[in-house]
Amino acid sequence: MSLFQQATSFLLDSFDYNRDNFLYDRKMRQLMEYQLADMRIKQAQLWRQDVRNSMELAPRKMSVYLLVIALELNAVATALCKARIPPGAPPWLAACHTLAMCSALVYLLLGLWFGLHAFVSAQAYKVRILTQLVRLPVPTWQAVEACRTYASSFEGIGARQMLRVPFVQGSQEARVRPPSVAVPSAASPALASPATPAAPATGAVPAVTAALSAPAAPPAMPGHAEAATTAVADPWGLERRGESLAELRPEANRHVERQRHVWLVREAARFYQTYDAFCRISLSAGTSSLAQFFAFFCLSYVLTENAAPVAAWAGMLVFNGVSIMFMRIDLMLSGEQYLVGIILLLSSPTLCAIVTFISSKNSGDPGYWEFLMPLALFLRGAWFIYYLWLFRVKEVQNAAMLPMAFKAVLYIDPFAWAKHSGNWLKQLQRSVVSSRRPLQPGISMDETPVETSMLPSLQCMSASALRRPEEVTSCPTLETEEANMAHISFRPGTFANITEEEAGEGGGRIGE
Repeated sequence: MSLFQQATSFLLDSFDYNRDNFLYDRKMRQLMEYQLADMRIKQAQLWRQDVRNSMELAPRKMSVYLLVIALELNAVATALCKARIPPGAPPWLAACHTLAMCSALVYLLLGLWFGLHAFVSAQAYKVRILTQLVRLPVPTWQAVEACRTYASSFEGIGARQMLRVPFVQGSQEARVRPPSVAVPSAASPALASPATPAAPATGAVPAVTAALSAPAAPPAMPGHAEAATTAVADPWGLERRGESLAELRPEANRHVERQRHVWLVREAARFYQTYDAFCRISLSAGTSSLAQFFAFFCLSYVLTENAAPVAAWAGMLVFNGVSIMFMRIDLMLSGEQYLVGIILLLSSPTLCAIVTFISSKNSGDPGYWEFLMPLALFLRGAWFIYYLWLFRVKEVQNAAMLPMAFKAVLYIDPFAWAKHSGNWLKQLQRSVVSSRRPLQPGISMDETPVETSMLPSLQCMSASALRRPEEVTSCPTLETEEANMAHISFRPGTFANITEEEAGEGGGRIGE
């Protein structure tokens, strides 16, 4: 065999060897991309379940609260109809009796209304987030098509890769041609202003997904050769790394409180968290007032009608103890505040009990002791005002108004320990723009245009413009996501069919 024939045979064997490796690697790449798509969908499903779990907390609590409120309202209605004051009872005792009953009725009705609003609002915002903001990243036809590789694509790689002699000429990845780069202009997107909002439209592909690793510069420029290899994910220099995929980032499940879907849930919660909190407060205040009613009822019925002072005093102390227990369990108070609350709470029924006992001993005439009743009624009103003052209502991170004194029993936000900022989207935009910056001064990310008539698979076969399947032409981009996000608002009025004039009034868009 001649030397020419031996060289030709050697070249053909090298060509076949490298071609077989290329086809095998591309087959593995196709399987991996399909697996990645499945893993991204599973991660997005976990995010959607997070939304359901977080936003169903309020409706589930409201179901329990409203059941208890309904039972207590039934007790108040029964008391209004059947718990009549016996004839001959002092009018001032009847006033305290009725005041406690009416306060319980008002608190419970407020709790019923707050609970219904929180229940409906949480369900409505859950539907909006799941149907418009947190969606599954189902790949488009273009993305699926881009995962395949034509055998003829082997013709597009360089001869130095086609004819590489294994073991002798080093590894395949060492012979990868670095991607070409373009010098950035003043209008280059890589130098865009970070002031432009970047709010993603779908929950599965947030704006941070666009923050992708930049291709490297030519090897002639020092320090760029390492960047070229870090941007490439395969030995042939045709695949780009995908660590920036939102669903596959390491912090996707380690730092859940920083994820976009959690931020959306907490942003929507500001429209119903206040109602949730005050439903719980109204239930506590209504139950305490109902216990106060039973304390006064013991005085007006057991003491006046049955002439049993010991039983009346015992019942009054028991029901007042219930009110004190609610104040101790539900509110976070200092020792001084707790002591003042006990004094104001017990002073009114105690004065009523003293005057009623003296009145029963003197045939209904309390004498000068009756002048204590204006003080008893005043202290009763002072208790209501002091109780409201103890709430310490403040604005929290997501702009909801919550009572700090009840924060130990509210259970309204699973992520309340984490910081929440309304500027989260702007911070996200800054991180996206920062990731688009050039690797070195004067060198930008590759902006090589791709022929739109090319098949999706061929768009991912250009070594000069590394692209992933989800970035081919016709797939959703950051710009289209921003356009879809622009019309979405969390304003309560957007759940109704309103006119254009009304739609333009007020704020409430996501991030405002």
